[in-house]
Amino acid sequence: MHVPSAEFNRRIKSLWTKELKNRPSLKAPMLLSDNLMSRGVVFVGLNPSFSVPQIKSYVQMLRKEKPQSEWPEDSAVENLFKWTSSRTKKQSRQTQDIDDKAFKEHPYFQKPRCIAKKAGKEFVHLDIFRYRETSQVTTLEDLKVIIQADRAAKPEDVVPDKFARSQLDTFYALLEECDPLAIVVINAAASKLLKSTLNLGDRNFRADENEGYHQLSFSQSRKCIPVLFSGMLSGQRALDLDSVARLSWHLRYALGERILPR
Repeated sequence: MHVPSAEFNRRIKSLWTKELKNRPSLKAPMLLSDNLMSRGVVFVGLNPSFSVPQIKSYVQMLRKEKPQSEWPEDSAVENLFKWTSSRTKKQSRQTQDIDDKAFKEHPYFQKPRCIAKKAGKEFVHLDIFRYRETSQVTTLEDLKVIIQADRAAKPEDVVPDKFARSQLDTFYALLEECDPLAIVVINAAASKLLKSTLNLGDRNFRADENEGYHQLSFSQSRKCIPVLFSGMLSGQRALDLDSVARLSWHLRYALGERILPR
């Protein structure tokens, strides 16, 4: 089944429009794909990166694949991501096409996609924040996120900024809508943030020391969802290959596949 992306995208765009007067240089948010699936393994990151050279490379590909879309010259590509009150449907469609292309091509998505495939499940990726910025330090500073030690805290203590907290609330609503079979958090800061806020509201979150992972349940369901916390799978701070293989094994184990030693 597909997640009702249009409903969440309206919510995200409304939030960005309200925030524009406070952040005039705001970039367009990362919106949800029309093909976002439910009942898969949801891999969670902190926020989408923003690399102009990378975006230009995707636009070059898309010019060949969708020439009818009238793509801008390379010098004007960055302007597609400026969030303004006069933003057109064409600009929104083109940024969505670029994001969809990145999802297929960017190395960041390759390892989690392979892990989900090995488990025989649909691959889904969500970022906690829709705020485009490559530097994680800058993201946390801009959104005024206070990373706590692994303990429960009030959302307003961890994310005092209303703009950021609204994004966190939207993420949790979207996560529940995705009805995941399992959740794998692949960012250290995202792991700390979620550990300190997952057990709030109508959610039940606990460590399962017998199985070696956490479990989450939402108010509307008694089903327990396995949650695995990890670090980055690609980039300079990526896990080593053996740790990635162990994460893949652990996910399959959490999903019910009992892999016995030979």
